[in-house]
Amino acid sequence: MPRVFRTMCKDTDGLPRVEQSAKGLGVRPNLDIDLDPTCDVLANGKGTSVSPNWRNLLLFRIPGKPERGRS
Repeated sequence: MPRVFRTMCKDTDGLPRVEQSAKGLGVRPNLDIDLDPTCDVLANGKGTSVSPNWRNLLLFRIPGKPERGRS
């Protein structure tokens, strides 16, 4: 499986915050994905934004400083 990066904020338990936002672990219906009338996800090329390298992410989307020496 390819390694990808996605910006997410940390929740109080140290895990990614689950929410429908650009910085949460989840998707935003009708923005990140489209739904059919029965609320099933349409396979139309839309989805969550990811990057092959954290250095390619927009700086304002990164919630904290990346650890030094990690790629």
